[in-house]
Amino acid sequence: MHFSLKRLIAGLVLGAAITAGLALPEAGAAGGTRNDGTPGVAQVKDSTGDPCVALATSKARGSWTCYGDTLAYEVISSTGASSWATESVPQTNVPAAPVTPLATDNDDTDCEYAGATICNVVTSTYCAWVKGNLSYGESLVVWGRFDVVWRQCFNGPWPRWRLHLIWDTGPAVDPDYFSGVARKEVSAAPDPIVSRGNLYPAAIDSVHWEAWYPSSTGWQYGSAKINESGNFHDDLFGYFMANGHRFYAPTLHTGHWRSTWNSTTKIYDQKYTGKWY
Repeated sequence: MHFSLKRLIAGLVLGAAITAGLALPEAGAAGGTRNDGTPGVAQVKDSTGDPCVALATSKARGSWTCYGDTLAYEVISSTGASSWATESVPQTNVPAAPVTPLATDNDDTDCEYAGATICNVVTSTYCAWVKGNLSYGESLVVWGRFDVVWRQCFNGPWPRWRLHLIWDTGPAVDPDYFSGVARKEVSAAPDPIVSRGNLYPAAIDSVHWEAWYPSSTGWQYGSAKINESGNFHDDLFGYFMANGHRFYAPTLHTGHWRSTWNSTTKIYDQKYTGKWY
């Protein structure tokens, strides 16, 4: 979806409402197609029908973020130190995962419907795509929403990532940083990090409504190649600023993959298993 006057006006109106401390009603757009190809499911560019947002706005918890079944909220200690806690929220109308194929192959319009705000697609043996519709706010007020689109595509044994942020509603969003990490799955938690890369997309708003990192065609390579057999997954999480507040973006996953030794190429091959979360 390209820049439009509608996006600009929506941003200005919602920004003014946030400054005044007002809660705005949210409305979904009619029509649309769910990204598993199911017709007739209304697409939304806001948090309409999201159980996580409904829970967040029912509790005066300070700053909060939502996507999928994860509610994150800020906790202030007795000494004034800030940290973030998470809890799971039961979801409705969640698509089976992985979902394939995409209906339109469009980062902005795919996976935009009420009640299920994370979608995953294994696009090939070596590549996967996941999208989270992240809503955020303060106490009982929804401030805005933007899309977090996360790709992983192996180059031999090297994990590599691409991040795409798309503004939907609310004030400007200025990312602090996002981190992509590859983890080996072990019986004892937490799963150890074996490769990582930080991503620094530019700010997004109603005019500059999307940002890529490192670019729309480039990849951020992990700090180390996968050099052992086993089962793995990756995590993406980060922090961003909006309206003078710092928010936490909870973890997204592209899925699980398996690393095996290839006696012909003499490297470890990484292949997605089709198992998601």
